[in-house]
Amino acid sequence: MKKLSISLISAALLNACANPNALTDKAAFDPLTATDSRLGPQALPVGECGLFLWGQSEGRPLQFFQNTSTKQVVIPFRPGSKVTRQSTAQPIADGFFAEQRFSVDDLVMDITLRVEAGRNVLKGIAVPAGRIVLGETSGRETVVPVVGLFGCRN
Repeated sequence: MKKLSISLISAALLNACANPNALTDKAAFDPLTATDSRLGPQALPVGECGLFLWGQSEGRPLQFFQNTSTKQVVIPFRPGSKVTRQSTAQPIADGFFAEQRFSVDDLVMDITLRVEAGRNVLKGIAVPAGRIVLGETSGRETVVPVVGLFGCRN
C-alpha cells in the first residue's frame, strides 16, 4: 500500500499544470491533482555538467534538471518561475551536492540524494535513490522519489 501511495503521489506531481490558469494562479498549484508535468529533453553543452533526476513512477519522466555550470534549474511545474537555490550540504563534485534547498515562488523544494560511490563526473555519477520534497506555506508536503545521473559532457 505504501508503494502504491508513493506511486500515486509521484504520478500526480509529474502530471502538474494541465490547467493553464494554474500557471498564473499560485494558489491553484496542486501536485496531487495536476495532469501534465514532465520535462522534455534537456541540452547539456560540451564542457558543462548537469544533474538529471527522473521520477520513479511509470515511464520515468524527467522531473528535474540542473546545469551546475550555469546554475540553471528546470522543473516541470510553474514554468517561467525563478528557481533560487537557498542552501547546499554534502558536496559530491564541483556544483553537485547530496542536499539542496530551492525556493520556487511560494514553495520550498528540498532535494536529498544518495549517490553511487566509485564513479567520476566523466563516467557519470549514478543517483540510485533520492527524493524531492515540495513544501507549501500551508505546511503541506509532497514527496517525489527519484533516481538520477550527474555527469559532464566533453
